[in-house]
Order: sequence, then C-alpha cells, then structure tokens
Amino acid sequence: MADRSGWPVEGRFLDKVVETPTSSAMLLAERVRKEIYLRRPAPGTHLFGLAELGKRAGCGPSVVREALQHLSADGLVEIRRGPKGGVYAREVGAEIVAKSLGTLVSVNAIPRRTLIEARLEIEALCARLAASHATERDLSRLRSSVERAKEIGADSARFAEENIVFHTAIAEATHNEIIIALTQSVRDVFFEETVTFDYRPEALREALRAHERLVELIAAGKEEEANRLMRVHVHEFNVYVLDSGQASPASGEPGGDRP
Repeated sequence: MADRSGWPVEGRFLDKVVETPTSSAMLLAERVRKEIYLRRPAPGTHLFGLAELGKRAGCGPSVVREALQHLSADGLVEIRRGPKGGVYAREVGAEIVAKSLGTLVSVNAIPRRTLIEARLEIEALCARLAASHATERDLSRLRSSVERAKEIGADSARFAEENIVFHTAIAEATHNEIIIALTQSVRDVFFEETVTFDYRPEALREALRAHERLVELIAAGKEEEANRLMRVHVHEFNVYVLDSGQASPASGEPGGDRP
C-alpha cells in the first residue's frame, strides 16, 4: 500500500526494532536509507510523519530522532516542522561528497602528496571531458573568468578566488555529476589555504596564460591536448606553492612534499 506520492505507508522495511536505543536508531536509519535508494523518491516528496515513523517501527521518539539525524547528515532527508511537517526526500548534491571527503582528510591526516596526486588526475580528466562536452554557455563562463582575471592583475587574493571559479567552470563543463562532486571535494580541501597565499606577479601571468590556452583547447574540442596542458598547469602550481614555502607542512610529513 502506498500514499499519493508512491511512498509505502506500511513499512516492510520498518519491522519492529528491539535492539539498544543506539543500535535501533542505526538499524532504522539503514532501513529507511535502503528504501530511499530503492524507490528514489523525487526531492520534496513527503516520506512520513515523525510520529508515524516511530509507530510503524515500534520505536520511541529518541530512537526516531537519532535515526533521522543520521539520514539528515547523509543529506538524504529534510525534516520540516509545522502543520505540513514531517520527513521529506532531499536532493543530494556534491556538497555532501565534499563534506565527507573533507572529514576524511582532516581526521585521517591525509598527506599533501596524496591530495596533489588526486587533484592532478581529476583536473586533467575534467579538461579532457570539457573539451568533449562543453556548451557555448560553458565556454562563455570560462572566457568571462579569463577576462576577470586579466582585470584583477597582481591582486593575489582576488586572483586565487577567480582561479577557483575557473577550475569549477571546467569541472561543470564536463556535465558529469560524479566528476563534478569529486572535483569539488578535492578543490575545497586543497584550496582552503592557497587563497591566502601571496603570489609573485610572474606566477599569476603564467597561470593566466595557461587558462587562456585551456579555453582555446576546450573550445576546439582538443581533448588530449587539454588533458596534457591541465596536468602541466596543476603540477607547476603545486611546485610553486611548495617552493614558495607558504604551504603548511603536510600532516605527518615535515616540510611538505614535492609532487
């Protein structure tokens, strides 16, 4: 049996839970999670009311609250209050992946070298796919970013921010949701401190020339050339950051790491 949204109102996945409160909450969250994966409700779909979930699962309010906290942290559901309140399906965006990867890096002290390797490979793939899939709108965004960078000149902070905009535009020009999510994850972790660096004018000019050439290659559909240039561009940037002595030492690796 299902309600008007197609969501089951008699939960075969909500069998009575009789574990400890914490394990009950985790078990309940996992059952709801699996049902969401299976049915893929549209964002905004009303799934169930808070009291209804507890009644159907045979759980108390504290167990239900903890289960929903897990699901909310995963970005799967949104809890709304009021007359039309309840639990609603949420659109899962790239920020969920970015947040998870950020936690992974912070908690596990991932070495800088590992981040550099990951970013180089992902960015190079982005350039190749962008050369294959970029639309005129994508190309317009990239060209606008280059023009803004030219106007910025030697302002390191503003150029660093525009640099992030440029690389984000290339990732989005792939039109591949998985690649976009991965790129955002690595970018957020890696660029967190680089926006505060002081870059030499010649370094900014070299970066700008690379950006201009990348746009040309992507517009021309030259996938492998765009891939190679992006590899060189990211590698040279990483070398500059490490040689400049401005990067904080990588965790567990005094003095940082050369790529």
